[in-house]
Amino acid sequence: MSWIHYLNASVFVVSLGLAMSMYMIPIYAQYFGASYSDLGFLGLTRSLPYMVIPLVAGYFSDRLNRIFIYFISIAVNSLSMLILSFSKTLTYIYVAQILGGIGISFFWPIAETILSEINDSEERIRAYSQYNISWSSAFLIGPLIGGVLTQFLNLKDLFMFSCLIIVLSTILVVMISGRYRSIRTLHSSGLGFNLSLTRIYCSIIPYSMVYASTVYIFPGYANLHGLNEFQIGVLFTIFGLARMISYYLTPYIAKFNLSKLLLIISLLMFGSMMLIGLLPRTSIFIISLFMLGFSLGSFFPLTLNMISNRLPLRGLGFGVGLYEAIFGFGFTIGPLLNGMVADIFNPELSYIIIGFLALLIIPLVSGFKD
Repeated sequence: MSWIHYLNASVFVVSLGLAMSMYMIPIYAQYFGASYSDLGFLGLTRSLPYMVIPLVAGYFSDRLNRIFIYFISIAVNSLSMLILSFSKTLTYIYVAQILGGIGISFFWPIAETILSEINDSEERIRAYSQYNISWSSAFLIGPLIGGVLTQFLNLKDLFMFSCLIIVLSTILVVMISGRYRSIRTLHSSGLGFNLSLTRIYCSIIPYSMVYASTVYIFPGYANLHGLNEFQIGVLFTIFGLARMISYYLTPYIAKFNLSKLLLIISLLMFGSMMLIGLLPRTSIFIISLFMLGFSLGSFFPLTLNMISNRLPLRGLGFGVGLYEAIFGFGFTIGPLLNGMVADIFNPELSYIIIGFLALLIIPLVSGFKD
């Protein structure tokens, strides 16, 4: 199905445009006098929409043309970069962040919903694997490319360049629209939101809390234990590579018992967090970040496929949107819980607690038959 390759190529191009410059936004905001509180609120304005808007995106994707909504999401993301390029005050950056939050809240769920229409489970999970490799590889090389470009361009020009890269992806969307047709047949007796499906949705919360604690809180924790910025960057390169390896292997490991696979994934998350909390040193961090990258990378396509198998076409968009909204919820409360425990007690304890929360995945998915 050639349209799948075009879709994943468009995901790569948009992700590259975002990754090249999104990490420069806090630096750019400081040029306009942003305080640390402003930086926190700027991050919040981008992440909060992800707790609600994926549901809206899913609802409308079940009723309107999904490729058209996907196109609109790309347009909103490019507009966000354009506003950043023409910013004159901090207010412009707030507006750009809000639009960016809305854009990605439509972009990811719609792309995943389109792939979820594939009837054959093995073909679908291969498509998920390619999709995840597309965006994760872009986010792996994007910051490096953006960093190199800042040696030749100012930040305004970098944001404009990112905007143009994202706009280029619309050519691929046009190519998709000429080939894509809704290919998943309606199920006459979709299982809907039965108990097992609810349990899978609930398992997303501890997963996303572990994920957010890793990317938002761990860098500061590692720095507290003597690692410099370069070393932390290397750790997250290892994390990203492990995640890409898991995406590549997903179609192969998905052939095994999914309930047992998710049990192993949960134990890997638990073990990683315990190691970080109990043995905070560089060699342990390397092992833990690799384990986290692999386990967190494996969890998403496996559980999304389990959910997609049980959703009728007419509820597919909302079901995928719900997945992403729950992910956004866990991604918000995870760092808050981690930070509160670290402030009240000590940073090490926060990772131990998050690790035990990862074990909640086991009873939620135990005995699940796919």
